[in-house]
Formats: sequence, structure tokens, C-alpha cells
Amino acid sequence: TPLVMKPGWISVDIGIEDEENLTILTPISAQYRYVVEPTIKSIYPPRGSMSGGSLVTISGENFHYHDERSVHCRFGNQTSPAVFATDNEVQCRSPAVDEITREVQAVRLVGEPIRDEVQEIRIVGTPIAREIQWVIVESSESREAPQVVRVLLTASTGMEGYFKLTYRGFASEPIGVKAAPEEVENCLTSGLFESVGVKRVLDESIYGDYSAFDVSFYSVPGGVDLADMSCDRSAVTSKWSGDIQCIIVEIVPSSTSLVEGSFELTVFDFDGNELPIILSVESTAYSLEQKLRSFIGSDVSVTKSKWPFTSISKSGFIWMVTFPSFHHSSSGIPLADWPLITVDDISLSGTDTALHVVERVKGNWVEGSFSLSIDGIESSPIPFDSSAEDVQAILNEIALVAGNVVVGQSSGLEGITWLCTFPGLGNVGDLVPNSDDLVGDIGIVTVETISQGSDPLE
Repeated sequence: TPLVMKPGWISVDIGIEDEENLTILTPISAQYRYVVEPTIKSIYPPRGSMSGGSLVTISGENFHYHDERSVHCRFGNQTSPAVFATDNEVQCRSPAVDEITREVQAVRLVGEPIRDEVQEIRIVGTPIAREIQWVIVESSESREAPQVVRVLLTASTGMEGYFKLTYRGFASEPIGVKAAPEEVENCLTSGLFESVGVKRVLDESIYGDYSAFDVSFYSVPGGVDLADMSCDRSAVTSKWSGDIQCIIVEIVPSSTSLVEGSFELTVFDFDGNELPIILSVESTAYSLEQKLRSFIGSDVSVTKSKWPFTSISKSGFIWMVTFPSFHHSSSGIPLADWPLITVDDISLSGTDTALHVVERVKGNWVEGSFSLSIDGIESSPIPFDSSAEDVQAILNEIALVAGNVVVGQSSGLEGITWLCTFPGLGNVGDLVPNSDDLVGDIGIVTVETISQGSDPLE
């Protein structure tokens, strides 16, 4: 049938059509009716018993154009006769059903699991190190005679509580006034001295209550300087607390080596200036450190120990000098590999005495900054010694990854490393380093993708 614009009856004829005319063959025309297609708007009730028989009313439009005898309701694959309730309502009875089945289809989106991008940023090279030089004086003979110091607490009546020994500003663990010798040893070796021996002293000539300990210092070459040692008795109590005393006296001086005498040590800076220092084998690390600080700055440190560390067939001392991280010469160039100390024997005596210097750690340095680019967008300068939090904050300034980067940091034999993870961003592309502003003995910045991120499916 041809398309019409409104419903109604039209005539239908049969004829023969040539190029110019239509010749009608039927003497009487037939009638054909165009109707508006019916539409359903609602159904009530929307549910019923599986046994059927429920009266169902279907409401809609344009039902009246159709012959009542041809109207049926279809429930799934079953039909039921219907009647017109009104021009726009049809009623029918629901049929009985045994089982209702529904088609179920599964739709699966297949792909790789989403992975977070992980990239490693590394300043490659020997790790940053401060120059360490050893000055060693030794002899082929040895004799062990450590310094012995007596610590004596006294009071007229019974004492309780604890005291502390301090040495060069550092305090021991609290020591009970009636502590056993091994307890005193533990308190003194917990961060204050490396090795000591303690004996309790009995002295009936002392009036009142007392505690006396003889302390042998095995790990302090030349012994402790009593001027640097004090006794804190503020936590000791007695009935007559005003007469509590704590006295420290040397009982046996140190004699740990057959090496005796003095030598000259000369330190150089990067401009050729030199500082000659006269040392004796009894000179303390502190005295040498103070002289070096006046020449090369406060960042220098010195420690002193017996030498060798383990052998008992030789004896001597070692001064370990740790230089500043780097030093600017007059040209403004920072340097870290310090010139080697020189030594000269003045009056050393002993069996097969030897005097020499060892560069234990060669100093190196790095300073300045580098930057990283993501998709052509460059970050702010990143200082070489930035913490993980600093690098994370700088990368988060880039809009592409803002708030979506987590940074961790480590240092080791291969240099300084930052590990950047980009959660939820998929494949962010390679970070591109720029190390033009990074200078020093080490200064090559590399970036390696440890785990490439995968983009989410769309």
C-alpha cells in the first residue's frame, strides 16, 4: 500500500497502465481502509498467578479502528481472546504457564589488567663520599696497660638512686649506686665507650656509706682526659643528702704502646696552602681536630684508636681524619678529593717504628640540579640532594600527573635513586632528564622504566 497522511477509506481499482494513460478494467471499485497503528501505554495488574485467569486491562490508543473479533492478547508464546472495554482499553484473561524462562547473555570485556607505571630516576656513579685519610704510627712491639680511673661516691648515711658519668658532653646510662660491676660496664659501653672493665673496690677506711668502682679504659688510646669527665649525682639521695660526693681520680695511667715521641703532620688545601702540626703519640683526636678546623673549616672530624685494630703482635695509634664534603678553591671550583696528608718523623722511638698515611676513602662530590620532562612539559629544577617528598612535590606541579605520582628514594653503590610510581595514569610515557645544571664527580641522570603502565579499556 502507498503511504497516506491520515486514516480513512479509499477506492481500489484494477487497470492497465501504458506510457500515457491508465485503463480501468473493473467496473466497480473496492474499498480499502487505512487505520492508525495501535499503541500500548500501560497494563494492569503488571503481575499475576502462574495458574492464569487474571483479568488484565491494557490501555492505549487507536484500538477502536480494529475488528473486535481479531483482537487477542499475547503472553509470551500464548494468546488469549480480548474484548474492548472502551475505545482505548482491551481486557483479556492471562493464560496458565508451567515455567518461565529468560534468556541470559554474558558480555565480557577482555584485556590485560591495568598496571601502574613505575620509572626509576638515578644519578649514576660512585656514591657521594667524604674524603677519609688515616695517619698511622706503629711499632712491632706491644704492651697492654690500660688507664684505670676510680669513681667514688660517699655519703654519711645510706645512699639510693643512680648517677651518670659524662665525657665530652655525652652521658652514660643511669648507674645504680649499688650496681654490680657488669651492670656498670653495660651502662658505660651503651654509646659512651667501646670497651671498659669494671671492678668494685672495698675500702674500710672510708667513713659512712660509699660505692667505689675502678674503671679500665681499653678503647681510649692514651686514656681519658679527666678534665673532660664529670659525675652527675643529682639523682642520688640519702638522709643527709647535702654531704653526697662523687670523686673521679686516675689510679693507673695509660701505657698502651712502646711507640713514643713525636712527628710532624702537614695538611694541604686546594690552593697549595699548608698547615704543619706537631703531634706526639699521646695527642688526642680532639686536639688535632681543633687545629684542623681553624685551617679547613668546622666540617672536619678526627677520631683516634689503637692500631692495629685486631693484631696483638704490633702496637700503635691511628688518627682517622674525615674531611669536609667539598671545598671551594680560589677559582670557585668545588673539590672533594683532598690532597694527601704528609708526615715526617721527628723523635719517634720503638722497635721497627713506622709512620705512614693511607687514603681510606677518596672523596667525590656533586651539586646543582636537574629537571624531568613529561610529554614535553619540563619540571622545575630538582636539587641533587632532594628528598623523595621534594621530588614528588615538584613532579606534581606538572598538570599531566598532578596528584598522581608517588616517589621513594634510596642511595647505594650505584648512586642516588628515586623510584616514581604513577598510580591510575596508565602509560605516561618516558620521563626525559636534563642534567645540564648538574656538576661534580658524578652527574649523569638516567631514567629507566621498571614497569610500563597499561591504559584502561574504553
